[in-house]
Amino acid sequence: MPLFVGQSVPLVAFLDLSLLTGLSIVGFILISLARTRDPLAPAVIFGAMLLFQYVFYPIRFELTVPIALRGMLDDEQLVFAQSLFLGGVICLLSGLVIGSGVRRRGAPLFGGPALTTGQRLAARKTMRVLAAIALGSALYASITAGRLAGNVASEFGYVNEAYHFSVPATAMYLLSVSHRRLTRKDLFVCVVLMSPLLIRGLFVAKRGPTLIFILGLSMAWFLAARRRPSLPALAAGGAAAFFLVALLFFNREAIWRGQEIDTDIDPLGFASINPGNDYIYGAAMANVALERNDHDYGGRFLITFLVRPVPSQIWPTKYSDASNFLNVGFYSSIGKYINESYLYFVSYPILGWQIAPGAYWGIVTDMFWEFRYFGFIALYAGGFVIGSLYRRSSQGVLAFLIYVVTMSVTPYIVAQDLGESGFRILFMTVPGILLFKFFGGQRTARTSSVGFPAGRARSGPAGVRGV
Repeated sequence: MPLFVGQSVPLVAFLDLSLLTGLSIVGFILISLARTRDPLAPAVIFGAMLLFQYVFYPIRFELTVPIALRGMLDDEQLVFAQSLFLGGVICLLSGLVIGSGVRRRGAPLFGGPALTTGQRLAARKTMRVLAAIALGSALYASITAGRLAGNVASEFGYVNEAYHFSVPATAMYLLSVSHRRLTRKDLFVCVVLMSPLLIRGLFVAKRGPTLIFILGLSMAWFLAARRRPSLPALAAGGAAAFFLVALLFFNREAIWRGQEIDTDIDPLGFASINPGNDYIYGAAMANVALERNDHDYGGRFLITFLVRPVPSQIWPTKYSDASNFLNVGFYSSIGKYINESYLYFVSYPILGWQIAPGAYWGIVTDMFWEFRYFGFIALYAGGFVIGSLYRRSSQGVLAFLIYVVTMSVTPYIVAQDLGESGFRILFMTVPGILLFKFFGGQRTARTSSVGFPAGRARSGPAGVRGV
């Protein structure tokens, strides 16, 4: 199988490609650090997760269980998938690095936008509404499940996801107090605001909400405080978060049953060869997409962002109607793209094994499945947009809120797909922006560009905010 259709490319060692992917990611991380001198720049955060998704898995599998790996995918399929991942990673990180700009030497780190007294009041009111909704969703889950935390059983999808409003609520609170030095009391308030996510993560053993809690709180706090952790502290925090997520993974049943948690675990033990592994599934479906050569070219995202927000109570057959109209794949009645029976039908003749229900294929495969090789352009564009939000987050509430929320769902973006992640970003940000405007928040006056070129933004002494 050639690397690209129509080309004859010698087979490259799968392990070499995996190592090259790792070197490329590390290189972009170092370039980002040199350009921004910020350990929380988006290319650094994304790079760390891309290393895990597209480097750790293949190298571990190749060095420990190569025969089992070849039982799932042959050499040519592995080489094609890893080549695709290498190209996708380079495009995404290039967009992130270029979009983030360059911070001038000696310029202060950027933070939240400068707000007037009226805008801070509007942010505080917005925080209260969003926090109340998030807490209401968590309480509803507890009542219906009959325990402190449980899965929401509501027929209304928005109720099921409303606990995610904890992130924009926390961001709005920190904006409302960012004119002064943040204190331990502010940290306590933030933890309380994020408690619906924390409870759902720890007591339901959900890795996603746990990571959103950690990333959302960290990004909002350090941005608002105009401070950054050191690289060693960031690495230690990342390792601790990784161990916590592994602990939840291996003790899910014990947590659900109220049994004693086993802390004697192998944090890397979940990286096993099976159809549901993120890397195996992503590599397999990339090869399926190559063989099928049948892509939606944006139709799936039109359904996700334009049709999915319409309540099913108003339009019960929205997914089937829209997918038939746009001739887009196959949507299940609950909007799951693509449902497992369809994927089994199209993938089994190519792979020879049954896919795992509920598995996710990762951002690169997602873009290839949707746009084929135009997915590289989409990855670069997406990275550039996120990098631009990072650069502009000190200039307005909209950019700040979207950036904080986007970075909080980074694990979903990297490991799952853009549709789910993008919808979650819209769901978490749009209500906050509308409420902020409703309560009197106006467009923030442009502040100092804090080291990043941005038109004619006025600059002032280090750490002083323009008004």
